[in-house]
Amino acid sequence: MISDPFSATLSPQATPSKLGAQVRGTGLISTRNWIRHRYDASTYRRILERFGTGHSLDLSNIIAPTWYPIEVVDSLWDGVREVAYGSLSLEQQQSSFEAAMVENGRYIAADNLGSIYRVYLTLFSSPLRLVKALPRFGETYFHQIDVEPEVPDPKEGWARCRARGLEGVRHIAPVICGWLTYALDMVGARSPKVEEKNYRLGVYDPEELHFEIFWLS
Repeated sequence: MISDPFSATLSPQATPSKLGAQVRGTGLISTRNWIRHRYDASTYRRILERFGTGHSLDLSNIIAPTWYPIEVVDSLWDGVREVAYGSLSLEQQQSSFEAAMVENGRYIAADNLGSIYRVYLTLFSSPLRLVKALPRFGETYFHQIDVEPEVPDPKEGWARCRARGLEGVRHIAPVICGWLTYALDMVGARSPKVEEKNYRLGVYDPEELHFEIFWLS
Protein backbone atom coordinates (compact mmCIF):
# COMPACT_ATOMS: atom_id res chain seq x y z
CA MET A 1 0.00 0.00 0.00
CA ILE A 2 1.38 3.37 -1.04
CA SER A 3 1.12 6.61 0.81
CA ASP A 4 1.06 9.90 -1.09
CA PRO A 5 4.61 9.22 -1.67
CA PHE A 6 8.14 10.25 -0.74
CA SER A 7 10.00 11.44 2.30
CA ALA A 8 10.65 15.05 3.28
CA THR A 9 14.34 15.12 2.40
CA LEU A 10 14.08 17.43 -0.61
CA SER A 11 14.14 20.53 1.61
CA PRO A 12 12.33 22.95 -0.74
CA GLN A 13 13.38 26.56 -0.42
CA ALA A 14 11.23 28.97 1.57
CA THR A 15 12.53 31.67 -0.80
CA PRO A 16 13.74 31.29 -4.39
CA SER A 17 17.27 30.00 -4.84
CA LYS A 18 19.70 30.98 -7.59
CA LEU A 19 19.82 27.50 -9.05
CA GLY A 20 17.49 27.86 -12.04
CA ALA A 21 13.75 28.07 -12.52
CA GLN A 22 11.46 27.01 -9.72
CA VAL A 23 7.72 26.45 -9.45
CA ARG A 24 5.54 27.71 -6.64
CA GLY A 25 3.67 25.14 -4.57
CA THR A 26 0.34 26.57 -5.74
CA GLY A 27 0.71 25.03 -9.19
CA LEU A 28 2.03 21.75 -7.78
CA ILE A 29 -0.99 21.42 -5.50
CA SER A 30 -3.38 21.97 -8.41
CA THR A 31 -1.48 19.45 -10.57
CA ARG A 32 -1.59 16.87 -7.78
CA ASN A 33 -5.33 17.43 -7.33
CA TRP A 34 -5.93 17.18 -11.07
CA ILE A 35 -4.15 13.81 -11.22
CA ARG A 36 -6.29 12.56 -8.33
CA HIS A 37 -9.50 13.57 -10.08
CA ARG A 38 -8.51 12.70 -13.65
CA TYR A 39 -7.38 9.08 -13.15
CA ASP A 40 -8.63 6.12 -11.17
CA ALA A 41 -7.08 5.11 -7.86
CA SER A 42 -4.89 2.39 -9.37
CA THR A 43 -3.45 4.69 -12.04
CA TYR A 44 -2.85 7.41 -9.48
CA ARG A 45 -0.93 5.02 -7.19
CA ARG A 46 1.24 3.86 -10.10
CA ILE A 47 1.99 7.45 -11.07
CA LEU A 48 3.09 8.10 -7.49
CA GLU A 49 5.30 5.01 -7.57
CA ARG A 50 6.89 6.13 -10.84
CA PHE A 51 7.41 9.66 -9.55
CA GLY A 52 8.76 8.50 -6.20
CA THR A 53 11.70 6.67 -7.78
CA GLY A 54 13.36 9.95 -8.71
CA HIS A 55 12.23 12.39 -6.03
CA SER A 56 11.83 12.69 -2.30
CA LEU A 57 8.91 15.11 -2.10
CA ASP A 58 5.77 14.42 -0.12
CA LEU A 59 2.90 15.38 -2.42
CA SER A 60 0.52 15.34 0.53
CA ASN A 61 2.44 18.17 2.20
CA ILE A 62 3.08 20.79 -0.50
CA ILE A 63 3.09 24.35 0.85
CA ALA A 64 1.41 26.79 -1.55
CA PRO A 65 3.81 29.79 -1.28
CA THR A 66 6.98 27.67 -1.18
CA TRP A 67 9.31 27.36 -4.20
CA TYR A 68 10.20 23.88 -5.48
CA PRO A 69 12.67 22.66 -8.15
CA ILE A 70 10.82 22.88 -11.45
CA GLU A 71 12.04 19.41 -12.43
CA VAL A 72 9.58 18.06 -9.85
CA VAL A 73 6.49 18.96 -11.86
CA ASP A 74 8.03 17.79 -15.16
CA SER A 75 8.86 14.41 -13.63
CA LEU A 76 5.31 14.18 -12.33
CA TRP A 77 4.00 14.78 -15.86
CA ASP A 78 6.44 12.12 -17.11
CA GLY A 79 4.78 9.72 -14.70
CA VAL A 80 1.36 10.59 -16.10
CA ARG A 81 2.54 9.96 -19.65
CA GLU A 82 4.23 6.67 -18.87
CA VAL A 83 1.53 5.18 -16.65
CA ALA A 84 -1.67 6.51 -18.20
CA TYR A 85 -0.68 6.48 -21.87
CA GLY A 86 2.39 4.25 -22.16
CA SER A 87 0.46 1.34 -23.71
CA LEU A 88 -0.72 3.43 -26.69
CA SER A 89 1.06 3.84 -30.00
CA LEU A 90 3.47 6.76 -30.13
CA GLU A 91 1.05 8.84 -32.19
CA GLN A 92 -1.90 8.10 -29.93
CA GLN A 93 0.25 8.57 -26.85
CA GLN A 94 1.37 12.04 -27.93
CA SER A 95 -2.08 13.29 -28.88
CA SER A 96 -3.75 11.87 -25.74
CA PHE A 97 -1.03 13.13 -23.44
CA GLU A 98 -1.01 16.60 -25.01
CA ALA A 99 -4.78 16.85 -24.55
CA ALA A 100 -4.36 15.79 -20.91
CA MET A 101 -1.70 18.47 -20.33
CA VAL A 102 -4.01 21.14 -21.79
CA GLU A 103 -6.70 19.85 -19.43
CA ASN A 104 -4.23 20.08 -16.54
CA GLY A 105 -3.56 23.72 -17.42
CA ARG A 106 -7.26 24.52 -17.51
CA TYR A 107 -7.68 22.82 -14.13
CA ILE A 108 -4.89 24.93 -12.62
CA ALA A 109 -6.50 28.12 -13.95
CA ALA A 110 -9.94 27.16 -12.65
CA ASP A 111 -8.51 26.14 -9.30
CA ASN A 112 -6.38 29.27 -8.78
CA LEU A 113 -8.22 32.05 -10.61
CA GLY A 114 -11.48 31.04 -8.99
CA SER A 115 -10.00 31.30 -5.50
CA ILE A 116 -6.61 32.57 -4.32
CA TYR A 117 -5.82 34.59 -7.48
CA ARG A 118 -9.35 35.86 -8.10
CA VAL A 119 -8.20 39.44 -7.48
CA TYR A 120 -6.16 39.26 -10.70
CA LEU A 121 -9.33 38.81 -12.74
CA THR A 122 -10.63 42.04 -11.25
CA LEU A 123 -7.42 43.91 -12.09
CA PHE A 124 -7.00 42.45 -15.58
CA SER A 125 -10.62 42.15 -16.65
CA SER A 126 -10.20 42.07 -20.44
CA PRO A 127 -8.24 39.84 -22.84
CA LEU A 128 -5.84 42.65 -23.73
CA ARG A 129 -5.11 43.51 -20.10
CA LEU A 130 -4.66 39.84 -19.26
CA VAL A 131 -2.11 39.34 -22.04
CA LYS A 132 -0.16 42.44 -21.00
CA ALA A 133 -0.12 41.14 -17.41
CA LEU A 134 1.41 37.76 -18.34
CA PRO A 135 4.83 38.71 -16.86
CA ARG A 136 3.10 39.18 -13.50
CA PHE A 137 1.36 35.83 -13.79
CA GLY A 138 4.69 34.27 -14.73
CA GLU A 139 6.20 35.60 -11.50
CA THR A 140 3.23 34.20 -9.59
CA TYR A 141 3.88 30.63 -10.71
CA PHE A 142 7.61 30.56 -11.52
CA HIS A 143 10.89 32.01 -10.31
CA GLN A 144 13.70 33.03 -12.66
CA ILE A 145 11.80 33.04 -15.92
CA ASP A 146 11.34 35.90 -18.36
CA VAL A 147 7.94 36.53 -20.01
CA GLU A 148 7.53 39.08 -22.81
CA PRO A 149 4.05 39.64 -24.32
CA GLU A 150 3.61 41.57 -27.54
CA VAL A 151 0.35 42.98 -28.88
CA PRO A 152 1.01 44.23 -32.43
CA ASP A 153 -2.48 45.66 -32.88
CA PRO A 154 -4.86 45.90 -29.89
CA LYS A 155 -7.88 45.88 -32.21
CA GLU A 156 -7.01 42.62 -33.93
CA GLY A 157 -7.60 40.14 -31.10
CA TRP A 158 -4.25 38.40 -31.28
CA ALA A 159 -0.92 38.58 -29.51
CA ARG A 160 2.42 36.85 -29.12
CA CYS A 161 4.31 35.95 -25.98
CA ARG A 162 7.84 34.68 -25.43
CA ALA A 163 8.98 32.83 -22.32
CA ARG A 164 12.59 32.05 -21.40
CA GLY A 165 14.01 30.09 -18.49
CA LEU A 166 11.92 26.92 -18.81
CA GLU A 167 14.49 24.82 -20.66
CA GLY A 168 14.27 21.18 -19.68
CA VAL A 169 10.58 21.40 -18.75
CA ARG A 170 9.40 19.38 -21.71
CA HIS A 171 5.68 19.32 -21.02
CA ILE A 172 5.05 22.90 -19.94
CA ALA A 173 3.86 24.30 -23.30
CA PRO A 174 0.44 22.58 -23.51
CA VAL A 175 -0.16 23.22 -19.80
CA ILE A 176 0.39 26.96 -20.30
CA CYS A 177 -1.83 26.86 -23.41
CA GLY A 178 -4.62 25.29 -21.36
CA TRP A 179 -4.17 27.76 -18.49
CA LEU A 180 -4.16 30.81 -20.75
CA THR A 181 -7.13 29.65 -22.83
CA TYR A 182 -9.19 29.20 -19.67
CA ALA A 183 -8.02 32.53 -18.21
CA LEU A 184 -8.94 34.35 -21.43
CA ASP A 185 -12.37 32.78 -21.33
CA MET A 186 -12.81 33.97 -17.74
CA VAL A 187 -12.18 37.60 -18.75
CA GLY A 188 -14.67 37.50 -21.59
CA ALA A 189 -12.60 36.52 -24.64
CA ARG A 190 -14.67 34.85 -27.34
CA SER A 191 -13.31 31.64 -28.87
CA PRO A 192 -9.80 31.97 -27.36
CA LYS A 193 -7.05 29.82 -28.83
CA VAL A 194 -3.44 29.50 -27.71
CA GLU A 195 -0.65 27.58 -29.45
CA GLU A 196 3.07 27.19 -28.79
CA LYS A 197 4.81 26.97 -32.13
CA ASN A 198 7.75 24.77 -31.07
CA TYR A 199 5.53 22.14 -29.43
CA ARG A 200 3.27 22.18 -32.48
CA LEU A 201 6.32 21.30 -34.61
CA GLY A 202 7.45 18.51 -32.27
CA VAL A 203 10.21 20.47 -30.49
CA TYR A 204 9.61 19.77 -26.81
CA ASP A 205 12.62 21.41 -25.15
CA PRO A 206 13.34 24.76 -26.81
CA GLU A 207 15.40 27.53 -25.28
CA GLU A 208 12.47 29.86 -25.80
CA LEU A 209 8.73 29.26 -25.87
CA HIS A 210 6.74 31.20 -28.47
CA PHE A 211 3.00 31.43 -27.83
CA GLU A 212 0.48 32.68 -30.35
CA ILE A 213 -2.74 33.92 -28.76
CA PHE A 214 -6.03 34.53 -30.57
CA TRP A 215 -9.51 35.63 -29.58
CA LEU A 216 -12.49 37.29 -31.23
CA SER A 217 -12.55 40.97 -30.37
